[in-house]
Amino acid sequence: MLRTFLKTVISGILGLLVLGTMAVGGLSAMALKSAPDNTLRAVAITRELATEWSYQAIKPHFVSEIARGLDETATERQFSGLRRLGRLETVESATQTDFRVRYAGSDGIVTTSRLVLEARFEGGSATITVTLKRESGVTMLQHIHIQPGASWRQPVEPATPAAPRGFA
Repeated sequence: MLRTFLKTVISGILGLLVLGTMAVGGLSAMALKSAPDNTLRAVAITRELATEWSYQAIKPHFVSEIARGLDETATERQFSGLRRLGRLETVESATQTDFRVRYAGSDGIVTTSRLVLEARFEGGSATITVTLKRESGVTMLQHIHIQPGASWRQPVEPATPAAPRGFA
């Protein structure tokens, strides 16, 4: 009797381990499968932003509830401050650093992916972090952050001639 009970418990534990392994494997497969599409989407959004450095250029790509909640004036000001970067020349590396899946009832499975792009622009390099949300079969932009690199050309201040000695 005890032996039968122990066999049942051990079989149950092994079954749960197998199911857990299959679930993790399935999520890993989803992450691997979506990474190339997510990378292309993130690069396309970055390229579109870098044509004008304007929030309006990428507003249609944002998740609607995020776009409604943004202060457009402040967001526009942040992007216009990056204009000196110029156009996107090349993406040197792209890595999907995070992938999450959740079930959202009537919307079905919702995924969020975070990608980090190392890119070179006309005016220097930058690290771009993009979060994409896929819901009801549509992938939209949830967040974008651009951190200019050390090679970013700072604005050149006009030279002010020094006053001759004794005339200051």
